[in-house]
Amino acid sequence: MKFNTHIIIGALSLLLGACGSSSDSSTDASNIVDPLARYQGVWLAPAYGKGLEFDNNQLTVFDYTSDFCFIEQTLTDIDAEDLNIAFKLQNNNEDLEQRIGYGANSTYAPGTVFSKENDLPTACLQGFMPQQGDDNYVADFTKDLQYFYQTFKAHSVSIELQQIDWETSYMNAEQNLAANPTGSGLTLALINMIQPLNDGHTSIGDEDLGEDLSFSNKPYFTHIFIDEFFEINGINQIETPEQEQALLLYMEQQNDLLNDIIVSYVDSDSDIAIAANDSLLWFQVDGIGYIQIASMEGFADVDDEDVQEAMEQTLSTLERALDQAISDLQHTNGLIIDIRRNAGGMDFISLAIASRFTDQKVLAYKKQARNGSVRTPMKEVYISPRGELQYLNPVALLTSASTVSAAEVFSMSMSNLPNVTLIGETTQGEFSDKLNKKLPIGIPFSLSNEYYFTANDDWLEGKGVPVDIELPAFTQSERLAQEDLTLEAAFEFLVNQ
Repeated sequence: MKFNTHIIIGALSLLLGACGSSSDSSTDASNIVDPLARYQGVWLAPAYGKGLEFDNNQLTVFDYTSDFCFIEQTLTDIDAEDLNIAFKLQNNNEDLEQRIGYGANSTYAPGTVFSKENDLPTACLQGFMPQQGDDNYVADFTKDLQYFYQTFKAHSVSIELQQIDWETSYMNAEQNLAANPTGSGLTLALINMIQPLNDGHTSIGDEDLGEDLSFSNKPYFTHIFIDEFFEINGINQIETPEQEQALLLYMEQQNDLLNDIIVSYVDSDSDIAIAANDSLLWFQVDGIGYIQIASMEGFADVDDEDVQEAMEQTLSTLERALDQAISDLQHTNGLIIDIRRNAGGMDFISLAIASRFTDQKVLAYKKQARNGSVRTPMKEVYISPRGELQYLNPVALLTSASTVSAAEVFSMSMSNLPNVTLIGETTQGEFSDKLNKKLPIGIPFSLSNEYYFTANDDWLEGKGVPVDIELPAFTQSERLAQEDLTLEAAFEFLVNQ
């Protein structure tokens, strides 16, 4: 999964409550009489259905469609110094790019861009609409469904990808809701609408499950392990607490088995190095190095009360671990990077890691967002040499269908490097950041509204990053034999280089 980059207030409200923050903006706020003057007024990001309204030292964050407009949160006593960290003014102060949540001072992924407007969107001009928690709110499931329909119609790239007749989906949902006009009926109608989209970044919050419900494009290892458990036990669903506990144990055992198989190729446990909250593991065997990157986040235990500092600590912890790993492995003849179980995290982390494997500036990928029939300007994203050491010998990057999201951004970036060969399975195909929204009744949902393109302009959403050498990942027969044939093939490939 990716970091929730599109809900500004989660990060911004924490930032505005922090002390002693410093600005990374290229504009010196001290040179103008009122540092907040540049921010005053309305700023819109139409491709995200999000807006900002600055009124003196108050900021209102809102979501909108053609017919709906809801306050996400109102922040008071805002400070220009903190805003200079959270945003970057561009284009003669006509555009405002969100920085917080997208990276650290030294590296960041492209953020949502808000443009200066003369007025609020049409749906907001009559005032912001009531929602759950407001004194004048009255539940209206029909309006919830309509807001959901309009949001997806304007922004979902999955509708285009899967060639879904969204009007028919909406009419069917209206009929289902009319037959069951309850909260659970609404949730079921929404689930039926998103299931054909086959997008793990499109989800509905389900109170009964206590989590977000989504439908992936391809089975994750989790799904594979569940199917194996059902087959082994001759069942097709979990019916008792005992079965649930047994399933969780089986899944844990399979993940532990994968770890054991990988490190079994090492002569001694003392040859294995682990760092960054166990997210990085590396060793070398017969002149070939191996690095496993388990995630694109979570490298440091950070204080979530200071979002920007948490980003800085996460990156610095990762950088120290990469410095040590590359130093240990720099004299190897080739390197295996294993992200077959990497479920993603943050794009700026993917870019920071990929930058350790090139000696020149390289176009990593391109990105834009959808607003109905138009798109935002294309943003090109580059990687450049980073750190004191870069690894430039042959690299075999191992991927699978459980390589997801920011890990796919890493795969896409690495595929542009001449010393990198991809081995394993095509990745999942979930690139877009999650665009997070909430229905008036309070049900959270997300969708994919961004296009990620390769340097060669290929759109791989729903497809995944292809590999150069195709091999299955961690099959059941391999696990039973306690072997990793893809890892062995990567070793052999690099030895032959």
